[in-house]
Amino acid sequence: MTVPPAPPAPSGAFAGAPKERPGVVTAACALMFVVAGISLIAAILGLMVLGPVRDAVENVRFDDPQVGAVAPQVVVWGLGVGIGFNLVVAVGLALLGLFNLRGSNGARVTTWVVVGLFLLCGVCGLLLQGVSGVTPIGGGGDPDSERLARAMEAATPSWYNSVSVGVALVDVLAYVAIVVLLALPAANEFFRKPAPQWEPPADYLTPPAGPAPGAPGAPTTPGTSGAPPASSDPWDAVPREGGSEPGRPPSEGGSPPPRES
Repeated sequence: MTVPPAPPAPSGAFAGAPKERPGVVTAACALMFVVAGISLIAAILGLMVLGPVRDAVENVRFDDPQVGAVAPQVVVWGLGVGIGFNLVVAVGLALLGLFNLRGSNGARVTTWVVVGLFLLCGVCGLLLQGVSGVTPIGGGGDPDSERLARAMEAATPSWYNSVSVGVALVDVLAYVAIVVLLALPAANEFFRKPAPQWEPPADYLTPPAGPAPGAPGAPTTPGTSGAPPASSDPWDAVPREGGSEPGRPPSEGGSPPPRES
């Protein structure tokens, strides 16, 4: 039986063994989880501040009744957008981090797009906070704006603004690091799709069917030289009359053998 030789086994990362995750991918995913946790904490802090600020704004007596009717809604919506954004960042980065750890290239591309948008929002948030620090609300001399600014400042804890600025700065730096780490050459090999592996057919180890015994090309037993096999009939060994060749006796009803003269 002749078994066909097996093809050479694939080597390297495509040999069937799981690919080893490089440290840059692990670090990028760790940063994503850290930012997700910080964003979740920021959302919780925003919920804690939302109630007191809303109550403080509702208690302000504005000169313009229209301002008094709209100001609480505007403040609630502004804080609500910030809380919702932090929740989206937390959930989105946590999910993308899990898929990046598994080597999904689609998750890496999605991470670049999503993190790029978060980075843009973070930079804009820092600029707005810097501008509001230099030019506070009510700096234009409007009495209603001054009352609103003082009410919000009194209802907001002193540490909240500092924490908000610190969180935004950490997020921006982490976003830049995540994009760079996932773009390094060591990460490209991990996210590359593996080559297809060779799989043997179902009848790989089954010997090929040969010709039937006696057919042309069938193997013969040594010493027979291709002669037909000997018969197992005992009458074939009885010599015929008048000759040396063996033969069978005449069957019943046949002609009798000739008599000797």
